[in-house]
Amino acid sequence: MWGLTIALSTLSYGAAGFLLEALGAAEPSRSATTGTALVILAVGTVANVAAGSIAEEVERPEREVPKALILSLLAVGLVVMYSSAALILAVPNLSAVVAGGSADPVAGTLAAHFGPAIGRPMLVVFVIGFLASLLAVQAAVSRVIWASARDDALPGARVLRRLRGPERLPVASILLTAAGATVFVLLAGSDLYAVLVNFTTVGFYVAFGVPVWGASLAHLRGRWRTANAEPLGAQARAW
Repeated sequence: MWGLTIALSTLSYGAAGFLLEALGAAEPSRSATTGTALVILAVGTVANVAAGSIAEEVERPEREVPKALILSLLAVGLVVMYSSAALILAVPNLSAVVAGGSADPVAGTLAAHFGPAIGRPMLVVFVIGFLASLLAVQAAVSRVIWASARDDALPGARVLRRLRGPERLPVASILLTAAGATVFVLLAGSDLYAVLVNFTTVGFYVAFGVPVWGASLAHLRGRWRTANAEPLGAQARAW
């Protein structure tokens, strides 16, 4: 796993330098290249997070979960780097996009190469992509809620930690996550696109934040005591 992570980090760093030069940066700084590489790696670990979130629901997790983590990290990382490079290289007027002259660079690029008729078919592809991201976020958030409820770190833990059905799914946690997503959609009104983008982006931060705040709540209630973990927890909450 560490070898694969180092390899993907090296590829991401090289891809970041290539993309910055394609965007017009003749000599990109080390901080800009590193930041771009971190963005590529962050997007590429989405499937990795989802694979780890359902680790307790698979048979032989000690064998299958590491395999899923490695394959998802490799597959999604390579796809993200390839698609990002392909999209940037396909932009007909890159300088106008960098200057902010194009309201929707993706749609403009596709229309320039495939004609205006490509719009509706590509909407279907985008919807599938958003649904996949939303399902990954829902899997991550619901499993984190269930794990925190199992340790009595959340209100309503008795209901949220129950497993139902032959597959032993945390139905209550899944429904709670779906209800939260529905509220976001209803509050959006006509600005649904912005909500989809924001939810797929912020959702993973929520998934990572729930165990941090759940652990803090359990610590304050005195249900979980550790020797030196509270300073680290405070740093995690601040971050």
